Amino acid sequence: MIKLTTTQVKGIALISMIIDHTASVFSTVLPKWIVSSGEFIGGLAFPLFAYLLVEGFYRTRNFNRYLLRLALFWLISIIPFHLASNAVLTYPLGLDWTSIFNNVLFTLFCSLLMLGLLGKTTNKINYFFIVIVFALVTALSDWGVIGIGVTFLYYCFHQKKQAIYIVPFFISCYRLIHAICEFYILGFKAVSPNLINDTFVYCLSYFFTIPILQSITQTAQKPSRFFQIACYIFYPVHLLILFWIAQLLKTKIF
Repeated sequence: MIKLTTTQVKGIALISMIIDHTASVFSTVLPKWIVSSGEFIGGLAFPLFAYLLVEGFYRTRNFNRYLLRLALFWLISIIPFHLASNAVLTYPLGLDWTSIFNNVLFTLFCSLLMLGLLGKTTNKINYFFIVIVFALVTALSDWGVIGIGVTFLYYCFHQKKQAIYIVPFFISCYRLIHAICEFYILGFKAVSPNLINDTFVYCLSYFFTIPILQSITQTAQKPSRFFQIACYIFYPVHLLILFWIAQLLKTKIF
């Protein structure tokens, strides 16, 4: 079996993320099969990031600096994420208070803060309330409620093989239940006809995190500080690049 370091897994997560975002930004002009392929590959990103976040929580020498770094790049990424998310609209949506919580770094920041609080208690009731509070706080963010749940599961099953199997099943169940609720509440005509197809594409992709996480070697060296900072910078920068490309193409394809 091929062995991967956590640095290589983070690289896989970053690549899958940019493919997903590219497919999302240009979803109205790309063929459906390309968009679906991008969504499939992109489904790998957050579970891998959540796993690495939990590993980082246990290994970091300075929790407060780790938390501050996530908070800083969450704030830096607010506008880039908003621009990329609305890049193809003729009249882009204006920023409002919900935009503060729009990007996945906010979810990761809250997830790490949650881990810090969970690490200070052994009371199961406290566990429940801490997770519920952070799930509500991130409800409007990218990956939001489900992201908190994924991080919590990786934390609960840290260094146990069950986690890499439980998490994909958990996310898939959530996605399917969410899709069914949309159909039931809004009605078939009000829901995108591609919802079921997209849901199954995403659900299938989550299970491909299993062989990746199985391949991680625990003896890998810690990545350099330069690589760590570059990964944070990559997030807002790639969103701005996607927005810029969309603006260049808008006069030709929209």
